[in-house]
Amino acid sequence: YFKAEELVAALSKVVCDADADKLAKTTAIQKIGAFGTKAELEALKASVTDESLVSKIDSEISMIAKSAKAFFIIRLLAYLTHQQLIPYK
Repeated sequence: YFKAEELVAALSKVVCDADADKLAKTTAIQKIGAFGTKAELEALKASVTDESLVSKIDSEISMIAKSAKAFFIIRLLAYLTHQQLIPYK
């Protein structure tokens, strides 16, 4: 097991490391998107100067927003079905 905050902190250091290669940085950004928060990605974005990495961070932020919307829709449909406001076949 691991603490997501510690993982995100370690991965953020990889993204900001001048000696790390681009693959390591983009992979770290993907994992921060998976285990971190939008706020953590926004904070990371402020410290990144490479435009392609900023674009990757924006992409991960967008994915978080889409996931949140999908989760809301699933919960809403489950609630409406449970309340029998929409039929379940």
